[in-house]
Amino acid sequence: MEPESLSDEAIEAQYFPGTVPPAGPALLQYRIADGRPDGAGNYFFNAVGGIEILLPEINGQPADDAVNLLSLVAAHFEDMREAAFRLAKLFTRDAGSWSLDSIDLGTAAAADRCDFQVHLSLSPDDGSESYGYTDFVACFRRHKRPEREPFSAFKLVIEFL
Repeated sequence: MEPESLSDEAIEAQYFPGTVPPAGPALLQYRIADGRPDGAGNYFFNAVGGIEILLPEINGQPADDAVNLLSLVAAHFEDMREAAFRLAKLFTRDAGSWSLDSIDLGTAAAADRCDFQVHLSLSPDDGSESYGYTDFVACFRRHKRPEREPFSAFKLVIEFL
C-alpha cells in the first residue's frame, strides 16, 4: 500500500502549526485553559495561528467580563481584523501584507483607554525591513447598542520598538 500523499499546506500545518492561514473566513480559535498569568496583571495564552491573547487576570484566572468580550471578538473576528487593517493603512504609504499579532484586553488596553486593542505588523511589498521595529496598535471601543456592529476602531497608536 502506498503512503498517503500530503499537500505542502497539510505538511506545514502538521509540522509547523500556526504558519498556514485558515481557509475561508478567518476564525479566532483558542483554549483559555492553556493560558497562564504573565506576572504583569494579565492572563496570557496563544490562539490557533499564533495570535497572542492577553486578558486581565484576577487571582490567577482571566476576568469573566474579559472572557465574555473575547467571545464577542472571536464571533466577529474577520470584521474586527479588517477594521484594524483599514485604520492602520490610513497612516502608512507603503503597500504590503498586514498581520494581526495579538489581541489585548488587559492592562495595556486599559492604559490606552480601549476596551481592547490589537497589535499589527506590516511586511512591505518591497521586501525591506522598514517596519521591522514598528508596532501598530488599533484601539477598539465596545458599542452600548451592538445590534449593527459590536465595536469599532477609534484610534491608532504607532509604537517604535
